Amino acid sequence: MNNTFLGYFSVNRERFSLRVQAISRGPCTGYHSTVYGGGFSLFVREAEANSVPFRLLSYVQRDGIRLLVESRLDNREYLRIALGERELENPDAENALFVYYAYRKWGERFVDHLDGDWSVVLFEEDKRRLFLAVDHLATRSVFYSQVGDEILVSNSKRLLLSASPYPMPLNELFILKRLLISRISSPQTSHKDVFPVPPGHTLQINADLSIAKKRYWFFDRVKRVQFAKEEDYVEAFLAVYRKAVTERMIPGASVGCHLSGGLDSGSVSVLAAEALRASGGRLLAYTGTSSVPPKESQYKFDNEDYYAGLTAQYAGNIDQQVCDGTSYKLLDSIAQSVDIFQELAHGIGNLHWIYEISDRAKQLGTNLMLVGQQGNATVSWQGQRPATWKSSLKDAVKMVYWDKLQGGKSLASFRKIPRTFADIPSESIIKRDFLASFVFKDLLQEESDPLDRTLPKWVGQSRCQLMGLHNNQISVFWQSLSQVKGLIHWDPTNDADLMAFCLGIPEEFYRKNMRRHLIRRSMKGLLPDEVAFNAKKGLQSADWRERFLQEKAAFWELVQGVGTTHPVRQFLDMEALKSKMKQFEEGGSIILSGNIARAMGLIFLCERNSNGTSL
Repeated sequence: MNNTFLGYFSVNRERFSLRVQAISRGPCTGYHSTVYGGGFSLFVREAEANSVPFRLLSYVQRDGIRLLVESRLDNREYLRIALGERELENPDAENALFVYYAYRKWGERFVDHLDGDWSVVLFEEDKRRLFLAVDHLATRSVFYSQVGDEILVSNSKRLLLSASPYPMPLNELFILKRLLISRISSPQTSHKDVFPVPPGHTLQINADLSIAKKRYWFFDRVKRVQFAKEEDYVEAFLAVYRKAVTERMIPGASVGCHLSGGLDSGSVSVLAAEALRASGGRLLAYTGTSSVPPKESQYKFDNEDYYAGLTAQYAGNIDQQVCDGTSYKLLDSIAQSVDIFQELAHGIGNLHWIYEISDRAKQLGTNLMLVGQQGNATVSWQGQRPATWKSSLKDAVKMVYWDKLQGGKSLASFRKIPRTFADIPSESIIKRDFLASFVFKDLLQEESDPLDRTLPKWVGQSRCQLMGLHNNQISVFWQSLSQVKGLIHWDPTNDADLMAFCLGIPEEFYRKNMRRHLIRRSMKGLLPDEVAFNAKKGLQSADWRERFLQEKAAFWELVQGVGTTHPVRQFLDMEALKSKMKQFEEGGSIILSGNIARAMGLIFLCERNSNGTSL
């Protein structure tokens, strides 16, 4: 894994030296390592020379301060002027040097002055204090874990777990929510003792190993956007959106794009192509599609190639590469997902085409990929209907009924569990004893976040949750994939300035005439009308059934090999799973594919966790 780091912090000096040696000879073999102040050690592996367009990791050691930054800073010129340091006049000055001087000038408030995708790990020798910080959406994520008298920090959960002296216990409530397909907003992971630094937060770990977590990004950065004419909204939006795209097109990089048949990656692609067109450049765009003949309905389409192809043709300088995902078997891709992310990831059964796109891009020399996955909460937000006194009263009654009156009921007693997409509990693959050990109120547990108290009245809670402002698992996904695949993935639709601008636009403008009015209107003349005004939704992995039938022997072999002592049995009803698989084979609902994929992922996760190696 490239562009990864691991920090080890302990106040037990005797154990410290032994653990540093074990880590350097184990999971961090070949990493550059430095021991700081007798209690903190940092292991770093950067990308291979010339494999990425610029140096993502940079570090500084000065005046008892040890600083590691993973970043792309968009406001280096502002920082150069504000900080007034001669060293920063050098155009080759590392980002870590800018952050170092920012910390010297502004202290912990330096985070308010950084713009871009970034994370910071800072150790002060004299205070024996470790300071962590991530940007507004944790686009450069950092994980941490405290076990006994030691703390591990890393930008790779996989690396952090491999450095743990023993297997980390699984987070049962997190796994339950994954199986029920329930929203997870709190900053947690599939492992009970491993946490992400939440978006827009700093984390201070003191010499006594006490941890102080503090939010610095609030909605006070969002201002109302109000114009007299629709054209003014469109012009201002496109200016901010274009800037977000071009800031990520690093000079000298070989840029590629994900290109679906929809609006998010489609709009990113045409804006990137537009930026390249002025100099005669062309854009490689990669489309994931089905391996079987498409079936189109009134509401959905599963032929991404058709609509993506229209976009590529309309732009004129987009060269489309179509990937059907068949270079990865379904079951192998699920196992790989667990190995890469060490998670029971959302959509775990639908990632084979993304892996194939990354491989194809690498083969064709692409080293920087633009995606648009955050777009449905920013640029293509569908809009939320204004609340009325009737709807507000109805929501309040529902909340009292479920949270207060039904909150103490066992989950096994519900005929259908509210606020989830799970099957009827009696027909679920979830083991009934496991389900019965939780009450409905457990599903509502969310860590308190002061951000919620500053939510503007015009921004709905559902949109805030969709953005991942409490726990951005989308960012973790792309960062982890970049580390393994060896190319950088960036998402312009989660740009801080663009996000703030989109949050400031009146909700009614997003629903004017039709849902997603802003992006549809703005893409007039950039996307073909057939794409820009298509109301159908794309259906990912539309060939799942056909591919499952081809691989069913391997799926059944895995399930039949789950013995009575297998750790997954505490979570899954194996007989119910086998019944679901038979139903799916015989033509059952495609929704069953999600049950099967999550079950397979959980089998792999339990096996990986129970077989973890100690150092």
